[in-house]
Amino acid sequence: NGVLNGWPSLRHFELIEIDKKRSLGPLHPPDYFHTIRQTWTKYWRADKEGKEGISPAIRDRNKVYRAKLRGAPWTSLGWSPDSPGFLFWFEALRPEGPRVVYGKNTVKEVGDDLCTMVHMISHRYATAHESPKDKLTYHSIVFLEWEHGKYCTVVEGAFLNGIGGYKGRSNWYDDKDEEVTALYKTLPAEMVSPWLTTAAELRCYDVEAKNLDEMKAFIDKYTSGPQKRFIDPRYTFSHVARLSYRSRSNIAHYLLNYIGRDCSYSELTRNCQTFAADLCSFLAGKKDVVPYHPVNRIEYHNRTHLFLYDSSMFTARKGGSLKGRIAK
Repeated sequence: NGVLNGWPSLRHFELIEIDKKRSLGPLHPPDYFHTIRQTWTKYWRADKEGKEGISPAIRDRNKVYRAKLRGAPWTSLGWSPDSPGFLFWFEALRPEGPRVVYGKNTVKEVGDDLCTMVHMISHRYATAHESPKDKLTYHSIVFLEWEHGKYCTVVEGAFLNGIGGYKGRSNWYDDKDEEVTALYKTLPAEMVSPWLTTAAELRCYDVEAKNLDEMKAFIDKYTSGPQKRFIDPRYTFSHVARLSYRSRSNIAHYLLNYIGRDCSYSELTRNCQTFAADLCSFLAGKKDVVPYHPVNRIEYHNRTHLFLYDSSMFTARKGGSLKGRIAK
């Protein structure tokens, strides 16, 4: 119970096991031989000592211990049990005030404005010293224009909890370097959590740019100077959105289906570029859309079908789970 390490979302865990850091001194055969290659030894397990009614109390406080905890089952599906799905939508320009909606609640909350154009934008991140890997690493987003013409939306795939763990700092808003951003002010507490580099979330940001030209102007503003964010921006795909059902709520539903079937993240095979290619292909009805960088094309397979089907109606492989795997 309570908040763990200051993260509002980390609470109410089940204790699974406790390990004690191995020390050569007090260990004697056979314990020594059983643990000779281990840094940690088992101290308490829920399925053993716990079943026997033995308390997990720490008796020797001069030793170093670590604990393995488990969250509720619903935490593998979303940020709350009532609204599953690792998708959030930041309605920054909402007339009633900015807000973040997430999970399945996005479908009923984000409205029904129609998407008219879809674009792919890719860039490298500005760093103090670019490494060889940095020069090959591009981030891709999907930029959506709407029929109302009042603003547009950036859609991106990235590390799970990356925004919550990074205090709501997004490259797509001018206030990124403020002490507290508008996004962080509206972010629900359950979304403020350490990020995971092996899992993904989908993010939608309503931005002030009303069209691609205005978005290019925003990006150009941050490609030089002390506030530099972007390097080598590329605009590689633009097309009319031809999907019959292409409202904001429709698109939210498609994104939930996609991330619900597989929320894993991989630098080579499942990342921001592969997601951007899938979404552009899906909305535009084009079959030859590929990730921006050639490295990400090597093992790329179009998976636009994941947008169409309700992920809750699929089951995982035997012995697996939906999180991080494609459901069968």
